[in-house]
Amino acid sequence: MEVGFKNVLSKLVILTFALLLILNMPTVYFKSLDSNYHLDIFLALVSVVVIIQVLVLATLNKIDLRIPVLVVLIYEILLLSFFMINVHGYKMEFFMTYNFYVPAFFVVNYLLVKLNRTYIVLEYMSKIVTVLAVVSLIFWFLCSIVHVLNFNTSVWIDWGQIKQVRSFHNVHFETQAVTLMGRNIIRNTGIFCEAPMYSFVLVISLFYNLLFNRKKSNITIFILLVTILTTLSTTGILMLLYAFLVMFVYKKQSQKILIVLKNLLMIIVIPVLVVVGIVFLTMKMQTGSYLTRMDDITGLIQYWQLHPFVGNGFNSSISNVQSYLSNRRSNNTGLSSGLFVALAESGISLILMHSCYVILAFVSKNKNNIVFSVLLFLLFIVTLVQYRPMYLYLLTFCYAIFFDKQKENK
Repeated sequence: MEVGFKNVLSKLVILTFALLLILNMPTVYFKSLDSNYHLDIFLALVSVVVIIQVLVLATLNKIDLRIPVLVVLIYEILLLSFFMINVHGYKMEFFMTYNFYVPAFFVVNYLLVKLNRTYIVLEYMSKIVTVLAVVSLIFWFLCSIVHVLNFNTSVWIDWGQIKQVRSFHNVHFETQAVTLMGRNIIRNTGIFCEAPMYSFVLVISLFYNLLFNRKKSNITIFILLVTILTTLSTTGILMLLYAFLVMFVYKKQSQKILIVLKNLLMIIVIPVLVVVGIVFLTMKMQTGSYLTRMDDITGLIQYWQLHPFVGNGFNSSISNVQSYLSNRRSNNTGLSSGLFVALAESGISLILMHSCYVILAFVSKNKNNIVFSVLLFLLFIVTLVQYRPMYLYLLTFCYAIFFDKQKENK
């Protein structure tokens, strides 16, 4: 039986929490040098309110709190040992990332599972992201493609390098372009600093709708799919291929005619998608973004080898890995892979936290959980999200759903 979150105030708290998780991704608002919106502080405060809210509901419904308390206690003991060895600077950032957000989000997700509201935060995230997708599609087309509307202001941001980006009334930003087939094309980045970050939230929302949403909307799925394509993000394109493979291969089909249709589509559609993906990747391999990504991975692996087990120190990569990177990068000091940054900074010891949930998903034998867990790990590999609160929420979500005994959605 579903409990709680029925009154307007409770829903507003969860909506605000979901919105702040999204805005604390590298959005232009979060990385702006012109204005400080204190989004990190607001998120921390609202997170406390959410924790109190779910704890009250759990107490009222007599939910056993021993498992989350035990998990958090063991986690904090292990983390203290790691902290003494690894963390030399950025202690407050480390505290907020690993000592606050990870255990807090795990408790929230675990209790939401037990309250039978496992997906409520993802549901609100999806609704917000869908609205952002519609807005970005409209203004990307009108401002950057057909030039019916003109950008009327600009914002300075610090993302990889300090740069000025054009804006339309601060609701849409033009932050990136890419050269494909000799043409300079503006990428749809919405309110985000770069296309991969926008693609991350879009892909998460898409898979929520494909896997967990019991009230699937084909319109919503179509909007998210089209928006991912307009980001021209390699990550987004590859995740769409993954989505098609999941839908055609992994999802159960109950009717024989659907099985026959699925097999026919596998013969026709999947090879076409693979070819399209290869062509797109081939074009991207000639671009600066691909060369930068490969340079990141090579440099971070070399940096990681200095201290492979415990890492080189939290938040140390950007300042210390530069000597391992190519000179051609000039002022672009940004990195691009969450996995390799986390590996270089935290070593094998903490990287286990970022990966063991995939094993638990396979142990659970829940296909939806397996697909989503693999998705998150793939996104973690290719996107710089390892310390972002939204990623940490999804990470703890993947651990918490291991305790969900309900049957997977059909």
